[in-house]
Amino acid sequence: SGIANSLHLAYFRFVGRIFGKALLEQHIISGHFTVPIYKHMLAYPIDLPDLDFVDEEVARNLRSVLELSNDEVEALGLDFTVTEEIFGEVRCVPLCEDGDGREVDGTNRTEYVQLMLKQLVLNNSKAQLGNFLAGFYEVIPEHLLTAFDFQELELLLGGLPVIDVEDWKNNTVYTGKFSPEHEVVAWFWEVVQSMSQVQKARLLQFGTGTASVPVIGFAGLVSNKGTVSRFTLKGVAHNKSPYPTAHTCFNRIDLPVYASKEALQTHLIATIEAPVTGFGLE
Repeated sequence: SGIANSLHLAYFRFVGRIFGKALLEQHIISGHFTVPIYKHMLAYPIDLPDLDFVDEEVARNLRSVLELSNDEVEALGLDFTVTEEIFGEVRCVPLCEDGDGREVDGTNRTEYVQLMLKQLVLNNSKAQLGNFLAGFYEVIPEHLLTAFDFQELELLLGGLPVIDVEDWKNNTVYTGKFSPEHEVVAWFWEVVQSMSQVQKARLLQFGTGTASVPVIGFAGLVSNKGTVSRFTLKGVAHNKSPYPTAHTCFNRIDLPVYASKEALQTHLIATIEAPVTGFGLE
């Protein structure tokens, strides 16, 4: 913040150049960004699950706003503002023109959620992010990055992790319809074992939000709050969707109970290699 250091934006620009030089000269960086930063670097759309990496509680509340009935939304008494605290100073920030005079209801709640998301993952750090990206693009022109998605960019900067599948398996928790002895669980690990290193890294990204493996192995996986959170495989009914879903804030994959190993492999590979979509921020 400029309140703490008047030169802080220059530091962000400098760090952007360092990351650009590392990518240019193929140096591996041991630290990893959260998913929204990689998406910003590629001008990828930001969607609501990305907010889990910034503030899990706010993300959960915003999802509730989208799921409640119209009457329940109006009963919340929300308007188009957000309260923020900066160095002990509390202020009310409008999300749009006349935000404090505009109430959230069933007809505009999607707009409200989008504006809240934009405020939290972009506007709050727009100057800092802009300087970091400016420094990065001074070394790596933006158009050269268009060949990659944000997951590939993480692997380019951080390198392919060394993934010990046995360690991963030994530090996995099973919930829902699964137990360690379940047939589908055995198929899952057989499929993972047969994957290439890149596919294993993308599966790890899909399930945890990062391709980084802790120094002490999978026993050291943490949630987005920084607390230890083992990788979890939850067995779910196959009738909702044939594809796995991920909850990266607590390192969990919901895996349908497939009828065959082939079906599991087909849908799992399709999921980790699928393009990422979301609504954009301008």
